[in-house]
Amino acid sequence: MITSRWNITVKRGATHDVTMTLTVDDATLPLVGYTARMQVRDIPHQDGTLLTELSTSNGMLIIDGAAGTIRRLLTAAQTQALAEGSYFYDLKLTSGSGAAADYLLEGPFTVEDSVTS
Repeated sequence: MITSRWNITVKRGATHDVTMTLTVDDATLPLVGYTARMQVRDIPHQDGTLLTELSTSNGMLIIDGAAGTIRRLLTAAQTQALAEGSYFYDLKLTSGSGAAADYLLEGPFTVEDSVTS
């Protein structure tokens, strides 16, 4: 699997709910049995300070294996707890057997403060 670059912007205090469908040559990629982890850090390296982690374990990433979708869900309270700034993330998929692990996405993760109170 090829790692793609995707810019993510989150507004503090707002629900962030995005679903992406994974396809290869216009065919949905089955994700049955897969788990996912996404870490957001201050620098693009594992030694950077961890801002937050989204995963299938903590319910912030939700995989519909048959549909080939990954839903990224942060509540308004969770986004409010994030400090405004520019960060970096990557998203790792692991097969149910653990035999295959791929980095699916990476890129900048921006947290913006809201204008309206």
